[in-house]
Amino acid sequence: MDCVSPIFTVATFLWNCTAPRASIIRDLLTNLESLGNEMELLNFRSEDVKTRVELEKQQQLIPRREVEGWLQEVGDVQNEVNAILEEGGLVPEKKCLGNCYNIRSSYNLGKRVTRTLSHVRELTRRGDFEVVAYRLPRAVVDELPLGPTVGLDSLCERVCSCLDEDEVGIVGLYGMRGVGKTTLMKKINNHFLKTRHEFDTVIWVAVFNEASVTAVQEVIGNKLQIVDSVWQNKSQTEKAIEIFNIMKTKRFLLLFDDVCRRLDLSQIGVPVPDVGNRSKDLFMEMVGKDTVGSHAEIENLAGSVVERCGGLPLALVTAGRALADKSTPWEWEQEIQKLTNFLKEISDYRMIPGTRLYEMPPEPTVGLDTLHETVCRRLTDNKVGIVGLYGTGGVGKTTLMKKINNELVKTKYQFHIVIWVAVSKQASVAAAQEVIRNRLQIPDSMWQNRTQNEKAIEIFNIMKTERFLLLLDDVWKVLDLSQIGVPLPDDRNRSKVIITTRLWRICIEMGAQLKFRVQCLAWKEALTLFQKNVGENTLNSHPDIARLSEKVAGLCKGLPLALVTVGRAMADKNSPQEWDQAIQELEKFPAEISGMEDGLFHILKLSYDSLKDEITRSCFIYCSVFPKEYEIRSDELIEHWIGEGFFDGKDIYEARRRGYKIIEDLKNACLLEEGDGFKESIKMHDVIRDMALWIGQECGKKMNKILVCESLGLVEAERVTNWKEAERISLWGWNIEKLAKTPHCSNLQTLFVRECIQLKTFPTGFFQFMPLIRVLDLSATHCLIKLPDGVDRLMNLEYINLSMTHIGELPVGMTKLTKLRCLLLDGMPALIIPPHLISTLSSLQLFSMYDGNALSSFRTTLLEELESIDTMDELSLSFRSVVALNKLLTSYKLQEMKINVEKEGSQGFEQSYDIPKPELIVRNNHHFRRLRDVKIWSCPKLLNLTWLIYAACLESLNVQFCESMKEVISNECLTSSTQHASVFTRLTSLVLGGIECVARALLFPSLEVISVINCPRLRRLPFDSNSAIKSLKKIEGDQTWWESLEWKDESVVAIFTNYFSPQYLADPIHPSEEPTHRKVSLAQNRESGGKEETGGRRLKLKSSHLNTASQAHKLKLMREQVPLVHSLISCASIKT
Repeated sequence: MDCVSPIFTVATFLWNCTAPRASIIRDLLTNLESLGNEMELLNFRSEDVKTRVELEKQQQLIPRREVEGWLQEVGDVQNEVNAILEEGGLVPEKKCLGNCYNIRSSYNLGKRVTRTLSHVRELTRRGDFEVVAYRLPRAVVDELPLGPTVGLDSLCERVCSCLDEDEVGIVGLYGMRGVGKTTLMKKINNHFLKTRHEFDTVIWVAVFNEASVTAVQEVIGNKLQIVDSVWQNKSQTEKAIEIFNIMKTKRFLLLFDDVCRRLDLSQIGVPVPDVGNRSKDLFMEMVGKDTVGSHAEIENLAGSVVERCGGLPLALVTAGRALADKSTPWEWEQEIQKLTNFLKEISDYRMIPGTRLYEMPPEPTVGLDTLHETVCRRLTDNKVGIVGLYGTGGVGKTTLMKKINNELVKTKYQFHIVIWVAVSKQASVAAAQEVIRNRLQIPDSMWQNRTQNEKAIEIFNIMKTERFLLLLDDVWKVLDLSQIGVPLPDDRNRSKVIITTRLWRICIEMGAQLKFRVQCLAWKEALTLFQKNVGENTLNSHPDIARLSEKVAGLCKGLPLALVTVGRAMADKNSPQEWDQAIQELEKFPAEISGMEDGLFHILKLSYDSLKDEITRSCFIYCSVFPKEYEIRSDELIEHWIGEGFFDGKDIYEARRRGYKIIEDLKNACLLEEGDGFKESIKMHDVIRDMALWIGQECGKKMNKILVCESLGLVEAERVTNWKEAERISLWGWNIEKLAKTPHCSNLQTLFVRECIQLKTFPTGFFQFMPLIRVLDLSATHCLIKLPDGVDRLMNLEYINLSMTHIGELPVGMTKLTKLRCLLLDGMPALIIPPHLISTLSSLQLFSMYDGNALSSFRTTLLEELESIDTMDELSLSFRSVVALNKLLTSYKLQEMKINVEKEGSQGFEQSYDIPKPELIVRNNHHFRRLRDVKIWSCPKLLNLTWLIYAACLESLNVQFCESMKEVISNECLTSSTQHASVFTRLTSLVLGGIECVARALLFPSLEVISVINCPRLRRLPFDSNSAIKSLKKIEGDQTWWESLEWKDESVVAIFTNYFSPQYLADPIHPSEEPTHRKVSLAQNRESGGKEETGGRRLKLKSSHLNTASQAHKLKLMREQVPLVHSLISCASIKT
């Protein structure tokens, strides 16, 4: 046994030494076969790589050295494999060890096969190249083919010398076709091949007629060699950001050839050339000029730091602040050494795709600083997650957003990442996801072939870990952030979302906690922006141009896009005559100004296109027939819309409801604004009106389709041409004395002849050739004493307004107007209406004879005629006899309609006699259930409004010049009954004017606004402070009145002071004037008759149809000619 162990050990050792070698010999044939197969696979891959290399060479790319080395290595191993396979083919199949087979040779060959097989497999693995070639850096200047040039040397030298001047940013070469502009540009381009220059890149872009922003971006992207992974599938805005963030670090020369229309450099992404070095200016601002100038060596060091910052604002600001207190060269050198790593890091960071914060191509910002500071300050409020910026198109919302974005580049980061998404009208959830994915650098493996929901999950799981700022620009419809994958901002993640939109409702529907309206510029700011675009050279070219520029800027009404567009159009106008011509064009034909259509109207038209239906669009266009700066009463506008047939098939109440809804929609779209005068009036910005008129004229193709002529001066209106093509004609003017004789207006549907106080008559046959006219408005044409001949033959008329004229009698021929729906005869006390005329107007729905004598004591039949019309929905009449009033009280049908009640007399109504008790007014237990709005003026003997206890839904109360009123609701009623506990619970608006005092404070739990007008003796607020504190938003009144108020509890003074808004509130009708008549207006609700009631009735003071800037003068004229009623109780019944 002792000898066995050593023998076993020796045997084991021999086996371990020989077994591997034996396996090499044993597996030789198998490995030879594997080597052949693996080499074949390697050859296939090699051929594929060679093909890719050849294709890239054809694209002027250079093969990578790694690829070339691999191909060489494949060739070498191919030779080795061929030799091995040739030698291996001589090996016979082994039968025994005793024949002539050389064991050593087989072993050596087997080792070569094993080693080569491993090498072949390694080459196959390495041959999976993602990129086989790279693009050579483009030359700074690409040589352009250039033929012989004659006579261009001098101009070429002049242009090249201009390019060396820091004060020159943009140079223009212009001239007729074929004169040699392109040749000159090529010569300038090639000039920089031969001479030394400071440009980092020279880019040639052939623009042509069809060129777009996208096409120009592609040319610039190729020149800058932006890689496909950063460029492909990016939006125009994203490409502009990429271009901007590269070009802002370079000194470039951009050559645009054959430009036929304006290109917006900021949309392309090209930094606007400035004068001097912006980087140096920013650095100097941070350090301080005194510090830099304190030592020559410091000035040199400053230049070195600026250069190393590479134009990055963050680097310039950080370095500048660090060096601001260093006053010696040694201190500068020490601090620069400390900054070295930072500057290197920020420089490298700038080159990483998907940088966390990109600077946007900036635009000139004027007048936005205050709002910008407010928004940025609120971004630090953890309670605010979503901020909405809304306003009219072209007002500067996107510019403000860019300013917010770029401010974050210059200051310390508040957010981990800032993402800009240009939404636009065509954008979708998928499109927004793509932009966010690109910024988050989500790889293709986690994105491609994924559903929208899966993509949202990927975005969410990344963004939930970030503190982000999401900028959604130009939002037209609600975007669901959760569908995109964006976490909702809250006080935990401290992220923010800012949206810009033209639609106020978008801010509401997207849950914005703060909403800011971007307003038009104030006058000084507007003039600055306008003159900046005109340019100093033009402004100084003639002494009168600076003054004329103020007038032109004023016509733009502070809208920045209009100021920029018109300013650029005037930049080459160097004579006063050209400016005078431009002023005339802006006032009458603004579309003829260069750039107005493409640069302004088409952009603003997007708001019009987004309106929800054709009726809303038609109603918007209709507003353009009113003059500029005209404040249109909402009721009046809706009545015109009814006459135009926009609401055919609707009763008056449904039409009014629809009309108010459309007005709100247009306000929300920032296409209409609240009026400054009358409470319920609207107005259009002048530029928006110009755009509406342009659209109504089929985008300028049919300029005569809508004619609006205002203030024609002494020029006779008969000189107005091209009436034949018009569908709507609107004439306004104090000095219009004559009209065209027998105009041919076969297409005319609407005719306004309003406020033409010099016009006394219409020519004979004026209406002869107007077969289609359906709206005729002659209101406030005071000197008109007779209805023009031929009106009774306008069989399609649906609306006639003769208010405030001196027409004495309606012609009997009007009985033929069977389609007439609206007849307005307000302020015509002398008018005579022939018997049975009104009853024949079988389609009449709205009849208004406010402040007239049709129901005086000698006329009582009109009510009977009105009662006989089945279609009648709304009346506005003046009652001046007990007989007529009794007729009202006994006619159930008339009580269903809106009725204004007026009684003769000059001493006002007695509380005990003329105003019935509530029980007498509220018949059949109606109780004014739908009464929403009450106005009471100049009733000096009215003691209280106790009957309002039945108006449980009252929302607005206006009481003025009722000197005897000491209490709104009698004290007896309030203390003796509990059934009226709900009185004034819904009141939101209260107006008090000329009131001496209110004995008892009332509960107004829903009050939002109270206006106090001319009430110096009203020493206490008329409401209980505890009841109104939760809802109150504003207290309006005179500062002196406010300071004289007496307070029971001084602790509430500070609270209510926050709500006080000092303003001068004066009523156009002075209380000291003795009224000619006293008027009470009552409205009683109309039963639904089984229908769902959604419309409304609202009685308005129709004191004037002369609603213009010269209103006060016109009201004075009206008092001289028309016995205006100064006392009014107006009660409106609104259906719910």
